[in-house]
Amino acid sequence: MLLSSPITATPFVTEDPLWYQTTDDGKTEIQLYFFWSRHCKHCAQARPFVESLAREHTWLRISSMEVGDSKENTRLYIDLAESLGQTASAVPGFLFCGEMHVGYSSDREAFLRERLVACHQRLEDQAANQTTSSTASIKVPLLGDIEPGTVSLPLLTVTLAGADAFNPC
Repeated sequence: MLLSSPITATPFVTEDPLWYQTTDDGKTEIQLYFFWSRHCKHCAQARPFVESLAREHTWLRISSMEVGDSKENTRLYIDLAESLGQTASAVPGFLFCGEMHVGYSSDREAFLRERLVACHQRLEDQAANQTTSSTASIKVPLLGDIEPGTVSLPLLTVTLAGADAFNPC
């Protein structure tokens, strides 16, 4: 169903909580906004695909919103599209990870699935890198590498203060 003009994909956005969240146990969940209309045959074909995505990927949260009978859902579609520099012109619309994709055919399923999985993998990699960098070891002269998480805070403080106070001259 055409609303005004075609929509293209936009770059991946990581900072916006609209697109993903991290659970208490450290898992990354992607938010997929699926906008559709009862009067759109392509939307009817896309709905089973979207439902299958939810079954396949436990990390995927889907907000399925019918826009034909809901001014609130239409407004949200327009607002999300505008936040990405796009125009909400047609359904079905798939918005996730700062990307917007419009239209559906069975040929596009692999592309949409690939984009979702790639987004999830990037976010998981970012989280792993942040965890790794926050647990990096500290190189202390004469003592070698010390991992802060394995040493008590008082001992680490005394060790670093002693190393800092050491003057080889």
